[in-house]
Amino acid sequence: MRLLADTLTATRLLFSVVIVRLGLTAGAGALDKVTYCILLGWTADTLDGHVARLDRSGRQTWFSRNDETVDAVFVVSSLFYLTWAGLVHWAFSLVYLCAGWLLLLLFHSRSLLIALEAPLGVLPAIVAFIERPPLGWAYVGWAGVAFALDHRRFFVRLRLFSEGWRQTERVAPAPKTPSVHHSGKTEA
Repeated sequence: MRLLADTLTATRLLFSVVIVRLGLTAGAGALDKVTYCILLGWTADTLDGHVARLDRSGRQTWFSRNDETVDAVFVVSSLFYLTWAGLVHWAFSLVYLCAGWLLLLLFHSRSLLIALEAPLGVLPAIVAFIERPPLGWAYVGWAGVAFALDHRRFFVRLRLFSEGWRQTERVAPAPKTPSVHHSGKTEA
């Protein structure tokens, strides 16, 4: 089971490479193909968790330890495609990625990572609705089917996200600034 889960996770990396390549070579004309890659990647992401939970060995692999990193690479590849294809302005992408990176440096939190990935996961669907509405409906259809089949897990994830958000803390405490008293002495 672990091998199947790892293969599904690796598939998202492969789709990420394909999405970036389509952005570099085909531009906006590849929106249909990119949509299919994204939907297949989301399907692989949904399935790999279920398959991994069936594995009772407890064995950890590179893919199981780095699933969140693979998720981040996947959503950033779709942002890269949208930017390179001219469907999203480069300044938005640059500011979003830099701000997200800075926030993740300051606050170590899985919930923050998920919160930063969510808009990037929805962005291709929004662009699809604008550029080619039937592709936008494909995203909605996929989300509806995924929710219908896995609604219990969705609510568990929401609870875990909420609990993780409350536990978010700065990676390094803020430096204590010296205060000066009226006597002119400095206290640390």
